[in-house]
Amino acid sequence: MALDIVDLRERPHHVDAVAERIWNAFWKHHGTPLATLRDGIAAIMKNAQGVPFALVAESDGQVCGNTLVIANDEPAKPELGPWVAAVWVDEPMRGRGLARALIDEAVRRAGTLGVPRL
Repeated sequence: MALDIVDLRERPHHVDAVAERIWNAFWKHHGTPLATLRDGIAAIMKNAQGVPFALVAESDGQVCGNTLVIANDEPAKPELGPWVAAVWVDEPMRGRGLARALIDEAVRRAGTLGVPRL
C-alpha cells in the first residue's frame, strides 16, 4: 500500500472528497451547507503559497485523510492563528499514525513558509 501526503493543489480532483469529509465531521450538525465548505476549500486551492493550505493523504491514489492549515476561523481570538484544522482520517486507516503524519507535515510545510508557530 502506497501512502502519500500531498498538497491538495496537486490533487484538485480530491476537493469534493475533502470538503465532504470536513463537512460530515465538523459542520453538518451545525446546519452549514456542504456548498459552503466546498467553496472554502476552493478558495484555499486558489492560494498559490502561504497560509491557508490543505494536505491530503492518499492510499493507492484514494483519499484517506486530510488536514488544513488556516490563518484563523475564530475572529475573537486572532492571536491563536495560524493553526492546524480539520484533521481527519478515514476509519479503516486509523491507528496507523496517519493523523500524526498529517500534523507533522503541516507543521513542516508551515515552517518552510516562515510560520514561527502553529
